[in-house]
Amino acid sequence: MQDWEKIFDFILFLEKLSINKRWTKTDSFLIKESISDHSFRVLLIVFVMYRKLKPNIDLLKTLKIALVHDIIEWVVGDTDYNSVYLGLVSKEEKAEKELEAIQKIRESLPEKIGNEIFFLWMDYEKAITKEAKFVKALEKTESILHTIYYGDSYINIVDKFATYCDNAMKECSELHPYYAEVKRKLKEVCQSGWLDWKDSYDMEETMEDFEKIFTFFQLAQKLKETERYGASPEVKEKSTVAEHTFRLVFIVFLVKEFFEVDIDLLKAFNIAIFHDIAETLTEEIDCVLIYKGIVSKEEKSKNELVAMQKIREMLPHEIGDEIFSLWEEYEKWETKEAQIVKAFDKFEWISHLLYYWYENFDEPDIIATHCDTHFKKVPELLPLLKILKTRLKEEYKKWWKDWKREYDEVFL
Repeated sequence: MQDWEKIFDFILFLEKLSINKRWTKTDSFLIKESISDHSFRVLLIVFVMYRKLKPNIDLLKTLKIALVHDIIEWVVGDTDYNSVYLGLVSKEEKAEKELEAIQKIRESLPEKIGNEIFFLWMDYEKAITKEAKFVKALEKTESILHTIYYGDSYINIVDKFATYCDNAMKECSELHPYYAEVKRKLKEVCQSGWLDWKDSYDMEETMEDFEKIFTFFQLAQKLKETERYGASPEVKEKSTVAEHTFRLVFIVFLVKEFFEVDIDLLKAFNIAIFHDIAETLTEEIDCVLIYKGIVSKEEKSKNELVAMQKIREMLPHEIGDEIFSLWEEYEKWETKEAQIVKAFDKFEWISHLLYYWYENFDEPDIIATHCDTHFKKVPELLPLLKILKTRLKEEYKKWWKDWKREYDEVFL
């Protein structure tokens, strides 16, 4: 199999991280987020906390580790912490299954990128570097923030949640003030539900601007609930904005790292992470609505600009300004990084539909040409688009739809 084909198939299989759910053995979690949902917000939290604390670590490496930290769960599924805490699954058993899974993933990819993902994941598992320790500690707080968002009914064992991050935090003293504030929020939730909170859980540190950052993190939780393709009833298997964004970041990572596209990967990562952040306030506007003239591009852009100004103002100035600038760069579509992210934003949308076959298709003309304008800006990536269109063409035959000559004009 050619390397482009391996990368393409890997991108399709990333969809499994949106299918596989977390907290499957925790009955108190009524809404089960996907692994992709969780991983998206870990990326966002890592970026913000890095900018806030300015630790002496490599941000790009840190984001890469955050990106791959749960990759094995498309093979083995999520091992609910509740099962480990109650002794139903041993840590050794979990580790053995996950090691087998990462080996399979490594072998499914071209050697260079397979090795990189393997070693990034191993770094996370063993918490070898400062970057891995930073991610591991923040990854666990994401789960606590998720619990806080839904309230005391999600807390089945207070001790489990109150101490969930403790061991990981021992390796990251710079995060202690942040963790202390997160615990205070968890304490408020527990006490509002008349749950027993022990004094031993408390920490004394405080963090400047925590309320602003906490508000933003909880706002970002909404992207786990915001479905895409809202105006397309034919699209039965919908993804959330968070799932879409996680997959987009992963696609950028794969293509840059393997095919050595000439871009600043850190900037591209950051643009991808925040490209749809306005939808925390505007909700998602299906492109079908624009295609049919129901919503204008100008109206969409105006609403998103207002939303981004609100997000900018809710955060500490330096962080808010940077996130606004990243979003603005994406919207202007002028830099190579923005062009790559924009192209793969469209590519992710169509590849999601393809994963579920023609039965998940809606508008044939839109699906076949949705990526074309954007890939013309990055012609070095056309081989990947060609694979996508070849697979789509096969599905169109099953769908009893003609594959029109103009669908392939982008390659001329």
